[in-house]
Amino acid sequence: QQCDDDQDGFSLFNLNEVINEITANATNETVSFFRTEADANSTTNSIINTTVFDNEIVSSDVVWARVENGNGCFRTSLVNLTVTTTQIPSSFMRDFHACDNAGDGVSYFDFSSVDSEIGALFPMGQDLVINYYRNQADALAENEPIADISNYRNIDYPYMQQIYVRVDSKIDNDCIGLGAHINLYVESLPEFNIETSKIVCSSNPNFTVLLDPDEIDSSEVYNYQWVYESGEILSNAPTLTVATPGTYSITLTKTDATGCSKTKEVYVNASEVSTITPNDVTIVELSDNNSITINNINNNLGLGDYEFALDNISGAYQDDSYFDNLEAGEHTIYVQDKNGCGISELKVFILGFPKFFTPNNDGYHDTWNIEGLSHEYTPNSSIRIFDRYGKLLKQLRPREKGWDGVFNGKMMIQSDYWFVASLENINGNKTIHRGHFSLVR
Repeated sequence: QQCDDDQDGFSLFNLNEVINEITANATNETVSFFRTEADANSTTNSIINTTVFDNEIVSSDVVWARVENGNGCFRTSLVNLTVTTTQIPSSFMRDFHACDNAGDGVSYFDFSSVDSEIGALFPMGQDLVINYYRNQADALAENEPIADISNYRNIDYPYMQQIYVRVDSKIDNDCIGLGAHINLYVESLPEFNIETSKIVCSSNPNFTVLLDPDEIDSSEVYNYQWVYESGEILSNAPTLTVATPGTYSITLTKTDATGCSKTKEVYVNASEVSTITPNDVTIVELSDNNSITINNINNNLGLGDYEFALDNISGAYQDDSYFDNLEAGEHTIYVQDKNGCGISELKVFILGFPKFFTPNNDGYHDTWNIEGLSHEYTPNSSIRIFDRYGKLLKQLRPREKGWDGVFNGKMMIQSDYWFVASLENINGNKTIHRGHFSLVR
């Protein structure tokens, strides 16, 4: 007996199920099926696909089985095929939802709760066998029932699957219930984007950043939850403003029956304006290639990501902290945090002795003196200028205007002149520098 789930009187039969009722020695015999007794006796026109045989007469039909042993002896048997209407109401439908955590439309389902509901549809006292199948063909052929309905995965049927229920009587194996009465739906997780890295300025306690998920499906309604790395729940608002470094997580949960949710993390790092000091700078001076190097080792400048400019706060800024081919004199180093936490500056001096001067009162190079002497040098520093014969022509203080090329009221001739610079810094350290320069007319 087979169930008819669409009430047209036709159904598919697995004829092999009747073999053990026809013979008790099936393993040593050959059983085949035919439309008529004559065909069975003559072994002509056998039914090829015995697992999906469709009756040709509404609600009932017959086939003939031929049982033959190894000696060629055989007997035939009439097999009655009866199509009955399923006793499970067509209105009985149960939906189950699961979340698409892997993104492939496949998930785990537990629909075991429906078992007792189906059993309650039939009169008490009936000895029933209730099985669940992945498709109609398996249900009709009673092929590979689902083994564990409390932990089922809808493999090969992504996103949506109908589960077929088959109820048989244990007494006579009659089908008394059949149909697709269970729907499995795999629901998508919330989809949204969020910038996963943000910066706050630890040097500015009022510097905050906004954590804001975007590109959210507006057709859905969500609950929000922000959690700090310590586990503290911070807010249930859609956005969060923070000023503390650390890892924050945002979870969006659908408000429908599925409750599907997705969590993403945002790492908020700390940056700060630099704390550059003279100890962070290496200066090469009194050379043919004066240079400045800002040393940034082991975060001595601070926790920020820095770039550097010289003598212009507007830049151009560069990642390289080395500047060369610099003139003697005062320079200003600018250190800018790339994350917007601010710019710090430091004035430095490059000591230099001009190679020449032109005392012609045109406003350019009219005097000669040391350049770039910072306030770290005391007034005890002095410079003496000599002619080629060692005659002292002028003694200067480093911050004086400089020598104008005049000795005893007389302009000196174009020539080379020598100097001795005795410098003393505020720590009392003394250095002596010697060299020469040209007076050019």
